Amino acid sequence: MEPKLLQEKFVYLGKTKKSEKTTIQLINSFIISFIGIPFGNLIFTFILWYRNRKSKFVDEVGRRIINFQILWWIALNVIIVCITAIKLKHNSYNFLNLPIRFL
Repeated sequence: MEPKLLQEKFVYLGKTKKSEKTTIQLINSFIISFIGIPFGNLIFTFILWYRNRKSKFVDEVGRRIINFQILWWIALNVIIVCITAIKLKHNSYNFLNLPIRFL
């Protein structure tokens, strides 16, 4: 994106309504929900964005946040699968011995 377009977007940010800024802040804060709820970072951000997407600003920024979260989730899962496959290939099962037993 060209620098002039970015400057125009930042000028627009100063003119946005406080409710739009609050909505974007909530969308960003719901990203932390993945800690307690699997896929919470995707589900809650999508629901909040979908309800408030009538605003052009919330629609654009919300889409970018959701796209980043989807890419982050895919990349993290690919990395976890690759590490697990490599360890299984070398017959190293140490990653299965977690200090906390879930079952």
